[in-house]
Amino acid sequence: MFDYNKSATVTLITTSSDGCVDTSEVNIVGPKFTELVDITVPNVFTPNEDGENDYFEINYNGDLSSCIELTIFNRGGQIVYQSTGGIHTWDGRSSTGQKFPDGVYFYIYTINGEEYNGSLTLMR
Repeated sequence: MFDYNKSATVTLITTSSDGCVDTSEVNIVGPKFTELVDITVPNVFTPNEDGENDYFEINYNGDLSSCIELTIFNRGGQIVYQSTGGIHTWDGRSSTGQKFPDGVYFYIYTINGEEYNGSLTLMR
C-alpha cells in the first residue's frame, strides 16, 4: 500500500533457477486522493419536507464516512451544523430543531487531511 501522492522506492529481487540473484529498484508515486475518490457537493438544497433534495449531503464513492469532518456556517460566521464521522447530512435545522432561514451558507469539509470549502443555498 502506498501513501497518497507520496513517492516510495520498491525493490524487486529475483532468483533464477540456477541461483543467480538480481535486483531492481523503481521509484513509484502513489496516486492523488482526488484521482481515486469521486466527491460531489451540491450547492442548493430544499428542506421543505417533500422527500426530494431535503438534505445537504456530501456524496462520495467508497466508505469515507469516518474520514469526513463537516462544518456549516451562516453568513455571520457562526457554526450552524457540525459532524465528524458517521452521517454528514444537514436538514437546515439547528440542533434544537429550529428551521434556519433561506439564504447562503458556507461549508468546510475535511477528507483525508485535505480541506475543501464552498457555499450552498438553502431554499424552502
